[in-house]
Amino acid sequence: MSRGDAIVLGGVGPLTPPGIAWAGRELLAGMELAVQDVNAEGGSGGGRLELVFEDTQGDPDAGVEALRRLHAAGACALVGEFHSVVANALAEEADRVAIP
Repeated sequence: MSRGDAIVLGGVGPLTPPGIAWAGRELLAGMELAVQDVNAEGGSGGGRLELVFEDTQGDPDAGVEALRRLHAAGACALVGEFHSVVANALAEEADRVAIP
């Protein structure tokens, strides 16, 4: 999906406790750099990428809620996460709503 002329990517990671916040900040920074690089080269398929990032707090339930907010915001794909227990919960929900 896209928002305007942008292709929306949903990013997730822990930015607040009980998650490992420094890891989430590093994930976010890497994602932002990647989006900047892709957009500097003309985007993806001619479309500009837009990253929308949500805090999972390192918690599976908070992660699933974050994914639902991203899906509602029009995210066409999900990237990120640091904690495997959150990633597992996200994978199940992503399959359910058909987001890669």
